[in-house]
Amino acid sequence: MPNWDLLKRFETVFERQLDEFTGFVEQFNSAIPLMEEHLHTHYLYPMLINKRKLADPDLADVHLVSVLEDYIENYGDETTLDIHQLINRSFKELKTLSYDEILQQIIHFVENDILHLQLE
Repeated sequence: MPNWDLLKRFETVFERQLDEFTGFVEQFNSAIPLMEEHLHTHYLYPMLINKRKLADPDLADVHLVSVLEDYIENYGDETTLDIHQLINRSFKELKTLSYDEILQQIIHFVENDILHLQLE
C-alpha cells in the first residue's frame, strides 16, 4: 500500500525541482529525513534500552520486558541491539507471542522511549 502522505509532502516540498527535473537526483538529497520519518527507518538502526523506563511497574505484565532484562544482564545496558535481534530473541524466549504481538510491543517500546536510537 503506497504511503500517500509521504508522496503528497514530497510533491509539495519539491514542486519546483519536480517541474524542472532533468534527471539529476542530487537536488532531492534533503528529502532523506522526510522519507526516514514516514518510512520509520529508525527501526533499522541499533537501539539502546532505557533501563530506567524499562523498570516501570506498569510494564510488569509485558512479555518483552523479560527479554530486554535478560539482554541487559548478558550484555550490559550500553550495548545496542537491533530489532531483528530482538525479534529472534523474543521468539526463542517467548514461545507464547506471535510475530505481530512481538512487533506491537516493540513499537510500543519505541514510541515510549524504552527503546531508542543511540545518539552520537
